[in-house]
Amino acid sequence: MHGPLEADSERKLKIGIVGIGHRCWQHIDRINRSAECETLAFCDMRRDRLDYGLEISDGDPAVYSDFDEMLTHPGLNTVLVTSPHRFHAEFVIAALNAGFDVMVEKPMAMTVAECDAMNTAANLNHRILMVGEQHRYFATNRKVKELVEAGAIGRIVSVSAPSFRGPWSADKRWMHLFSMSGGGLLSEACHDLDAFRWFIGSRPVKVAGFGGIAVYPDQDTLDNAQLIYEFENGVNLSFGFGTFVPGHYRPIGILGTQGRLEYKRYGHQITHYSYEQGARRAGEPVVYDLTDEMQEGGHPGTDAMYEEFVSCVKTRREPLTAGQVMVDSVRMCTLGQDAVRQSRVINFLEEIG
Repeated sequence: MHGPLEADSERKLKIGIVGIGHRCWQHIDRINRSAECETLAFCDMRRDRLDYGLEISDGDPAVYSDFDEMLTHPGLNTVLVTSPHRFHAEFVIAALNAGFDVMVEKPMAMTVAECDAMNTAANLNHRILMVGEQHRYFATNRKVKELVEAGAIGRIVSVSAPSFRGPWSADKRWMHLFSMSGGGLLSEACHDLDAFRWFIGSRPVKVAGFGGIAVYPDQDTLDNAQLIYEFENGVNLSFGFGTFVPGHYRPIGILGTQGRLEYKRYGHQITHYSYEQGARRAGEPVVYDLTDEMQEGGHPGTDAMYEEFVSCVKTRREPLTAGQVMVDSVRMCTLGQDAVRQSRVINFLEEIG
């Protein structure tokens, strides 16, 4: 076990990255543009992926095929895990036990039990564990959270959110394998389900769902599902999921007792309708345009996510997307998948792991 670190405003993040896949370029881009971060080492079993990392990095990182060996690299103080999901828990726990602060790509892990083990290691070693869940850092999502907390739509009653996308790229075949990814819902919907839980401000207690593998019979992960979640505070969430719709179909509606918010995932505008309880018509809409705040390379929110990680490493405070916070998104995905596969309503309080 390692003791607590003192806050240090001059601390520079000297990063080792394990898993140099497609998503990694956005992390390396942020590190390249930050005076407070530096990539010291890459780790991957494939030489072509290491070469790709070296090609897009501004620095001159050392390369390793063995993760434990990378952890001994001189000067390293931070680890970024962007490997396939199957290895998240293994790499994160090893890095925390070796004394490093860690950011791990979403989803946090494949099971709730793995998440719990990761959080235990972070607590025992007094290290930062942050999940790279950039949706909490979207300008649109932050504005939605602000409006909900200000009571702009009264009390949330329900959320409606179909989230359909096209298939994953051919070079991410492992995403279609349950043993490597933990399932399509976990791979994709952890973003949305965490954001909605954040807005709702309560924990999920039940889930029911229908779906299966209708379009891609050669894979063993769900390609479609319709799920209903119930929360402790009585809010219900209707969530549609699919990976066979090119161009995306992702409208979101947050419905309250005194108004509603409408927007699209990755969209730049939020439309706010107000109304009195029992009214037949809504008032004139108010449109919030967040185009300027959403303009950045790659996925929106990644710059703000990195600012948060750097600040937390320096000040030793818990991140907005700390490991302890992100367990419920894994629970919602894994139990949602179970509800579909087992054709039953699942009570979260009765499930363990």
